[in-house]
Amino acid sequence: LGITRLLYNKWESVLLNVILSLLLLTGLVLSLVIHAIFLSGELPNKYIIDGFDFIRQESKETDIVFSYYRKGYWINYFGRRANVMDENFFYAPNISQRYEDSNMLFYSRDINNAMEIIDKYGIKYIWVDKAMKNGKVWKETDEGLLFLLSASKRFKKDYSNDYVEIWKVVK
Repeated sequence: LGITRLLYNKWESVLLNVILSLLLLTGLVLSLVIHAIFLSGELPNKYIIDGFDFIRQESKETDIVFSYYRKGYWINYFGRRANVMDENFFYAPNISQRYEDSNMLFYSRDINNAMEIIDKYGIKYIWVDKAMKNGKVWKETDEGLLFLLSASKRFKKDYSNDYVEIWKVVK
């Protein structure tokens, strides 16, 4: 409304009207373009969405997906599956035990301890993404659960792309 009023108002200088209109229009277009570029680089990206599409198609609605707790909302929303833990600690039962078990599972190299935690929560899939491998959870490529995933026959890589790996727990 304000822009149309500026454009159609009676100006003493037509040149000033044109310059001001071009300046406003340029500012609007540039802010939209910059915002679109910024948002295109944010997460969740296409690879993450593709991973959740796989989970939705290949798993049962009752299957539990384990990942870093900050991925919990994504698991619920995009994957439409339950998680072990997310950022909303208020509603989770035994949150301190879940947090402790999650950390133990992330850093355990003992398959028996890992399977005990997996069985305790009924975990069917393990979601690992690039951010988790690059410092969010692990610092080394064969640390804790990453070692178990690649070395044990109790896990099978069901899906992978440039950003995401999805491992299925094999009983």
